[in-house]
Amino acid sequence: MTVDFRWRMAMQSYGGAGGNMCTVSANTGVLAVAIGSFVDLYLLQDMEESSIHPDGTISSSSDVHIPFAAQVCLRTHLGTSLVNETDNVVATCVHFVDNTLLVGTLTTSRVGSQIERRASIQGFRVFGGTTSVVTHHAFNRLWKGGFTKIVAFESMGGTSTGVFVLAAGQSTTTSVDAMTWTDRCVSIHD
Repeated sequence: MTVDFRWRMAMQSYGGAGGNMCTVSANTGVLAVAIGSFVDLYLLQDMEESSIHPDGTISSSSDVHIPFAAQVCLRTHLGTSLVNETDNVVATCVHFVDNTLLVGTLTTSRVGSQIERRASIQGFRVFGGTTSVVTHHAFNRLWKGGFTKIVAFESMGGTSTGVFVLAAGQSTTTSVDAMTWTDRCVSIHD
């Protein structure tokens, strides 16, 4: 059975931390949901058929079971140079580009009496989707320029492995940059 995902999931984060906190990969049928320091992955292709009508819509009157597939710990993949035991790491937005899951993170550290905030982007390759999911940490990129949170990603379109990144600072400062990647490198273009 194939389900056509025509709807866009726009669950927003609370407290102004960021943008979309869930995303769907059309290629693999995997739903990624960011919750705190973790991203949970679910298999949409294994949804209970009783909840799906012949026209492809999902019944609102019955419960829908979406099987859990895997969990990614964002703190684990930031590296020792970017995070220590007392730092708080939370996701600010998530976005799929093909099978690459991008996660914007906000790391909050206490340095003496000061609080320091750093934004970074983590990339994960997500494989599978029919019965199981395998993730591979592909890259981590610290966002420079005093920006403290990644607010949103927007795909460049086509088959490009790139996104536009909206970053925000402590005040009302924002920045839009382009980020592209290959299997071996990540580049940021202002």
